[in-house]
Amino acid sequence: MRDKFYFRDRMTDFKFMSPRYLLALLLILTFSSCQKDSFQPIMSAVVKGKVWVATSTTYFKGNGDLQYVGFETDDSRIIISLHSVSQGTFVMDSVNGSFIQYYEGNKLYEPKQGSGKLVISSTKHGVATGTFEINAISAEDSDLVTITDGSFDGFPSE
Repeated sequence: MRDKFYFRDRMTDFKFMSPRYLLALLLILTFSSCQKDSFQPIMSAVVKGKVWVATSTTYFKGNGDLQYVGFETDDSRIIISLHSVSQGTFVMDSVNGSFIQYYEGNKLYEPKQGSGKLVISSTKHGVATGTFEINAISAEDSDLVTITDGSFDGFPSE
């Protein structure tokens, strides 16, 4: 008989583990682990007809310009440099100061004049979202690269 009461007492000790309390504990743990800065910006494009997805991203702010940079594991990178970030469609070439560059290792591809386009579709909550495309040429050997269907999200707009 002692075992029966012992079991019943033990079960009442575990009342705090009811689904209601477990849900509350789960919510507390979930929201306490969230951080505003934990979102990593993303960037992707189609480069030379192949899908290119940045494995890491970063941004820099200096001299009034913002630079968004996406890196791929094959040592390629896309750099978007902007004078200001606001919603709209922009021509991306070195003439107007805002530009898109593509690197394969140390080989630099710069936009053919007037060939790059960037659309910033949103700057909501200080976060820039948009698309881009460019035809670029290497000054080193006149090699051409076409970047289409480019997109980015999560970069700061200020």
